[in-house]
Amino acid sequence: MFEKAGFHSFETKVQCADGERRDFLFSMAPVMDCEGKPSGSVVVLADLTEKNRAARDRARKEKLEGVLEIAGTVCHELNQPLQTLSGYIELLTMTLEGHTTTTYLDKLSPQIERMRSITDKLHSITRYETMDYGERTKIIDLGKASEGR
Repeated sequence: MFEKAGFHSFETKVQCADGERRDFLFSMAPVMDCEGKPSGSVVVLADLTEKNRAARDRARKEKLEGVLEIAGTVCHELNQPLQTLSGYIELLTMTLEGHTTTTYLDKLSPQIERMRSITDKLHSITRYETMDYGERTKIIDLGKASEGR
C-alpha cells in the first residue's frame, strides 16, 4: 500500500472473538508525514455480514419466483393434454374390453399418473433446491423443493 500510495479496499471473512465468521470490508489508506512520506495507515472495517446475507436471501427469493413461474406454466400446459389422454385411454379401455391391446392401455395409465404426480410436485414447490445433473448442470430437485407439502 505504501509503495502505491493509494487507497485500497477488499472484502474477506474474519473469525470474530465469538467464534462466528463474519464478512468485513477493509478500507485502507496511507497516512503521510509532512514530507509526503508514509508514516502509517488508517484502516476502517465495515461489517457486511447482514448486508451480504440479505443480498443472498434476495437472490434466492428471485430464483424461487422464477422457478414458481416456470412451474406454474408447465403445470398449466401439461394438465390439459394429460386430462385428454386419460379420458381417451379410459374410453379405449371400455371399448376394447377383453381385447389383447388393453394390456398396452393398462401400461399407459400409471405413466399418466406419474406425470400428474410430477405436476403436483411442481405446484408444491416452496423453496429453491437443486441437484447435480451431469457434470456441469444443475436442475431443480423436485423432491426437496416440494418437501413438506
